[in-house]
Amino acid sequence: MVPKNVEHIEAIGQKAKNLGIVLTIHAPYYVNLNAKDRAILAASKKRILDFSGIAYGEKGEKHHLTLRESDAKWKEFLTVLKKRKIGGVLVVESPVQEEDVLLLQKAFAKLKS
Repeated sequence: MVPKNVEHIEAIGQKAKNLGIVLTIHAPYYVNLNAKDRAILAASKKRILDFSGIAYGEKGEKHHLTLRESDAKWKEFLTVLKKRKIGGVLVVESPVQEEDVLLLQKAFAKLKS
């Protein structure tokens, strides 16, 4: 759950920075693909998923990267989608969207159910 209290958000951000963790919040919805509660998992499966490689700087996200040049764990991500039978819309914000979409489609098709 994303806190709405500004001081709380700043405290979380500072703690993450102290631990060397990069946090980002991109959307006003909540997706939990590891939920044990079937209702939460079902609701999460209906969401739009946004996936991309990201270059980070001192102040956070700088720009998107191609999947191959990023450290995004896209193969593992696809494996979870396939294993958990998660469908929906996947948005790829790569600078070479067509190439990365094809890369993901081909890799997903090769995965065993």
